[in-house]
This record gives sequence, C-alpha cells and structure tokens, in this order.
Amino acid sequence: MQYAGTQMAGGRRDLLRLKQRAFAANLRAKTSEGSQREAFYRTKASAINYLLEAGFAFVNEVDWSRADAVIGITFAEGGRLHILLSDLSPGAFRVLRRTLGGCERPRGWGSDADDQWFMTGAAA
Repeated sequence: MQYAGTQMAGGRRDLLRLKQRAFAANLRAKTSEGSQREAFYRTKASAINYLLEAGFAFVNEVDWSRADAVIGITFAEGGRLHILLSDLSPGAFRVLRRTLGGCERPRGWGSDADDQWFMTGAAA
C-alpha cells in the first residue's frame, strides 16, 4: 500500500505519522472484535510493511515456534511492535530475508518454491 506524501518533502514527518498510525491501530485492535479487529490489524500490518520497506523499521527478532512466525519490529526513533509472517508484503518479506542473511531459515521451514509463491502468489 502506498501512503500519500511519503515520497516528497516532509517524508520523515509522514513516516512518524505512519508509525503512530500502526501503534494506534494495534491498540484499537486489542479492544475490538470480529471484522473491526481484523481491519485494525490490516492497517497496522500495512503501516509496518511500508515502514520496513522505507528503512524506518527493522526486524529485531523472529519467533519461529509458531506455524505463522511472529516478527518483532523496532522502529527508528523508538518503539516496538510485531507482525505475523503471513502479513508481510513481498517487499517487507525481502527485508526479512536480507536481515536473516539471504535465504536462511530454520530447518524444515518452507522452501525457495514457498518463497516464490509468497512473493508472487504463483507456484514456481
């Protein structure tokens, strides 16, 4: 998802605003139910994905103990949130892979074909 204004002057201010939106959506999701909760989590994920791709957020930990790994994110200028692996955009997934040193993954977790499907939606 493209957020207006992040490409032009004031980009840093817009990135900070987007980070605040992710935190607000996370808080609202925790106090919501059903489709509202899902919408808030989608807003949070969209913001995190953009911030990861923009270099304003960084992967700081990965919990591979779940089927859908939990990715810990630290933001430039402070703050931490998490996102599920399945909620990463293709660009954010590439950031995760670079952080992990290329194509490293825990033993038995996926394959290059799985990555191709994840990033394109089509089988390799």
